Parts: sequence; structure tokens; C-alpha cells
Amino acid sequence: MTLINDPSSFRDDAGQIFNFKNKIFRSIKNDYIENYNFIKNQNIYQKLINKNLLINSWEAKDQDLISQNFDDVNKFLEHEKLENWTYPYEWTFSQLKKAAIFHLDFQLFLLEKNISLKDASAYNIQFKNNKPIFIDILSLQKLDKNTPWQGHKQFCEEFLNPLVFSSYFNLPFNEIYKGNLNGISNRQIINLLGYKIFFSFSLLINVYFTESLSSKSGISKKKKERSYKQSQYFLINNLKKFIKKLKYKKNKSTWSDYSNTHSYSKESEIEKENILKSYISKNKPYSLIDIGCNDGKYSFLAKELGVKKVIALDYDMQCLEKIELDNNDIVTPLYADLSNISPSIGWDNKEKKSFIERFNFDFSLSFAVVHHLAISKNIPLYEVLNFIIKLSKKGLIEFIPNDDEMVKRMKMFKTKAYDDYNLENFLKILNENCNTVKVHELKGSKRKIVYYEKSA
Repeated sequence: MTLINDPSSFRDDAGQIFNFKNKIFRSIKNDYIENYNFIKNQNIYQKLINKNLLINSWEAKDQDLISQNFDDVNKFLEHEKLENWTYPYEWTFSQLKKAAIFHLDFQLFLLEKNISLKDASAYNIQFKNNKPIFIDILSLQKLDKNTPWQGHKQFCEEFLNPLVFSSYFNLPFNEIYKGNLNGISNRQIINLLGYKIFFSFSLLINVYFTESLSSKSGISKKKKERSYKQSQYFLINNLKKFIKKLKYKKNKSTWSDYSNTHSYSKESEIEKENILKSYISKNKPYSLIDIGCNDGKYSFLAKELGVKKVIALDYDMQCLEKIELDNNDIVTPLYADLSNISPSIGWDNKEKKSFIERFNFDFSLSFAVVHHLAISKNIPLYEVLNFIIKLSKKGLIEFIPNDDEMVKRMKMFKTKAYDDYNLENFLKILNENCNTVKVHELKGSKRKIVYYEKSA
């Protein structure tokens, strides 16, 4: 069997990620083995794993793997395989804030053990049961007290600046972040804030001065010895205090109060819930995606019905911010504009897998979302439905007819005829791609709830 190199690990000269026998492995190159053995002998890895701060990892024993011929590889580690893989530009404000504070606490723990991180990439953190966990074991190295914090600028651009952007301007950072995988640069945030940056001591020392120093050519001579370890403590604690105070203003948006403002009659709403309950009880899915979740009402209903992993997907940050992360290890909010979904992006278009490549669910909910994509965003109906059924083999999709008041308002200023948008074509597309299609009437409404199930 052949090792499949994960292209996302091309930057790391200490080792690489491989897929082998549907498992995740990481090579440790000869140049890094001294660092690895030092940290291992201090029992740091195991302490971090026991505290659920570092992804569970162990030295590989698979002989088929070990026998692979790599001149520069000393050994292989096997990593726990996470259920869902997400990126910072898909996180909510609260998730990025939680990840940032986690990263700083992680560094403080390491500094106490005379260990440091050689970078500060937001991509080194994933969420497991809605709690951040560090995944790049080769980022740890012996502390060099004569070297300043190596990841300072990177932390600012991948954690701090996106949070500042959203907090100061009350706008989602996601689309800007998606356009630049390295986050929001110090120069960008300085230009955006203008004179306001001088009113924040934290932004002044972490962003403005850092950018000023990095743009100067040459290296200044040190006139006296200084403790870079102590300066790291100062910067990390200052950032942690500042980030904890950042907030995303919770204003009402079009969809954030959808459960109370929708146009359904009480009878239709109850019928919709009963249909959902019936299919969840029958299929007993482990995982579910709620596409266009609004305030998460149906996501939490799925949780109550026993679903163990739920992704609540929406592009409205106000909606997503209402989904509480604390004491909730099942429903995970995720930002995505389905008309501009995350493709495979990065170096050579391979570094970051597309949304569909990363996710597969047992069940999907697509309530009151198809008409938005087909009419508001002009995406052909067959493309919308094909996207949905690629994410899950079973699910419920709501069809809202042309004579519905919402659809009428959407078409009001449109010149396109939308001849493909009708129930007959909707069912035709599903029947061509699925084994089972069942239509359920909503009492007191012309809207339909359609169950689909496709073959393996």
C-alpha cells in the first residue's frame, strides 16, 4: 500500500501528514527528532493529551507503514481521526475568539515547561465536541530564551485582526479571511482603524509597532541582554486580556429571530416538526447537517431526538452567534454562504479541501432554503438539489411554491422567468437521483416537505 501525502502539510520541514489505510499519520524527520525526544522525555505530550489540549497521538506500530523507505524520516506518529474538519474562515466570532484564547493558554502552559511554539497558525486548531484542540504536534520545540515570540505577527493576523475587524465594525470576518488564508494583515487593520488604533494600548504594541518593526530593513544591535521569555509572558497575557473583552454586537438580523417571525401558521409549524420527528426516529442518524439553520431551532430539536453530531450551517452571523457553544457538545454552528461555498483553495488548489469533500452526513435538513438559492442567487434548481444530496444520502427538503408570498417578493424585481422552478421539476430531479422520494403536505400551507433517499 502507498502513503498518500496530504498536500496541506507542505510547509512543515519537521514532518508531513499522510493518509494510510484510512488513518492519519505524521512523519517525524531526522532534523526534528531531537526536539521530539526532548519533549517526549519531559512527558509534555502525554500531559497535553490527558488535558484534552493536544490531539491524541502515538508512535505508529504498523509494519507496512514503518517499512516505507524514507531516507529523512526517523519515525511515524498516528493521530486520532477527527469527525469534522473546519477552517477559521468558517468559524463564528465566538469560535475564533475561543480558539484564540485557547492558543494563548496553550503557549502559557508550554512556557512554564520551557517549550515554545514555532508558529501561531489558526489552522493548527480544530474543534472537538465544540472545544478547541491543538493538532500540530511538530509545532512544539525547545524554548530558545534568546529568540522573541516567533508566532507573534502570525497570531495577530490569523486570530487578533479578524476578531478586531468584526468587533469594531460589527461585520463578519469570514469572506475576507476566505479571500486570504493568512487572515487580515496588520497593514490592513491599521488602515481600517485609522487613528482609532492609537487609543488601544494592546493594538498599538501588538499590531502597529509589530508592523513598523517588521517593515524596517536591517537588524538593530542589542545594547543589553533581555528576557524574551518574560516579554512573551507580557504579550500573551496582554493579548488574552484584550481579546476576552472583544464582542460581536448581537443585533437583530433578517433571520436571527426567524422562529418568532416566520410566515407559517401554528398548524403548519407543528406538522413540520412532526414530520422531522418521524424521520429522525425512524432513521436514527448519528450525524445531521441543518442547511440554512437560522436560529438553530431544528438543529436543537434533532439533538433532543438523539442525533449526536449536528452542523448548523448559515451565512447570517447573528443567527450563528445565538447558538451557544458552552455546555453544548453536539450542535456546532458553521458559517457558509452556499452561493459562494468554500472551494478547494490554497497552494496549487489542493491545500484546503472543498466543503463537500470534507463533510458527509447521515441526514440533512434543508428547510426554507432552496428558493433562496434558486431565485435570489440564480443557481439552477438541479445544481442546488445535487449539492444537498451530495452531503447526505437521506434528508428532508422543503419546497416553497411560486404563489407563496416569500417567492413572489423575491421575483418582484427579477426579469428572469425561472421556468425550472416548480414542484414537477423539483420532484423530477430528485427521482432521477434518488431511490425514494416522498411528498408530505403541510397543513394550512401550500409548502411541501419532501423526503429523499438515494442508493449507496
